[in-house]
Amino acid sequence: MFKHTHGRVDLAGGNAKQISESLKKLYNSLPNDTQVFPGHGEFTTLGAEKWIEDF
Repeated sequence: MFKHTHGRVDLAGGNAKQISESLKKLYNSLPNDTQVFPGHGEFTTLGAEKWIEDF
């Protein structure tokens, strides 16, 4: 997950369904104010990124 995007799924091994399911598990098990620090780019919170759940 990156700020305002779920990340790439078009590369070899990418799987949009798996990412969506994984994000749903995070959203349901952690509070909205949980901070996310991707490997690069800006940090965000789970609550700010819930809109990317279904893609």
